[in-house]
Amino acid sequence: MKPFATHPVICIRGHSFFAGPLCSDSTVIDLGANHGEFSSGIRAHFGCRCIAVEPNPELCRTVRLIAGVELFEYAISDRDGDSLTFHLSDQSEASSLFKIRGESNSRTVTIRSITLESLMEEAKVGRVDLLKVDIEGAEIALFRSTSDEVLRRVDQISIEFHDFCGYVTTDQVKEVRRRLHAAGFSGYRYDVDNKNWLFVRREAASQLKRVYAGHAMSLLRRTLHRVRGTLAQM
Repeated sequence: MKPFATHPVICIRGHSFFAGPLCSDSTVIDLGANHGEFSSGIRAHFGCRCIAVEPNPELCRTVRLIAGVELFEYAISDRDGDSLTFHLSDQSEASSLFKIRGESNSRTVTIRSITLESLMEEAKVGRVDLLKVDIEGAEIALFRSTSDEVLRRVDQISIEFHDFCGYVTTDQVKEVRRRLHAAGFSGYRYDVDNKNWLFVRREAASQLKRVYAGHAMSLLRRTLHRVRGTLAQM
């Protein structure tokens, strides 16, 4: 693991991570690449290897055009090789393995599933410097099925949890947080909800506390401002 030191937090497409450890030799995996904005940003900032995973064939056409990004057309799951029904939303960021609320006539496609471990094997990845997870509720199955041995090969994980849209529950979010804590990660929340969590291997976390402390105060101020605004409207 490269040292974290006290480098700033970077946020790309709503996903925060510590930039210090990343360099041109790094490997980043983008689960739920969508149009590829995160992958493109990573390539622009660091010029490192970036592996994008996206199940929506319509979005894959866009990702495939991004120079230097390796595209894998799979749905991340807890099993390999299954043919899964993937629901396509009119809003590309809402497409999911789960039936989309409020879109009774959403289109579907059939896509192959893959586990994180098998993806890393297929892509010949030994270590992941940053794993970005934005897979519309499938994050629960992902972390339930990924072994501690595989997780030890990951340095940072940036996750959007989907309890806000009902794909997962608050208890399931807590389950993943406990699992990652037990696997050696410390968690940092970068929003007032669960849309932007960063998990960092604990041996590096002590070096990050000073950086995060300033953010935590800013987060508290924003939360209080939101609460005051809500009370003023009552």
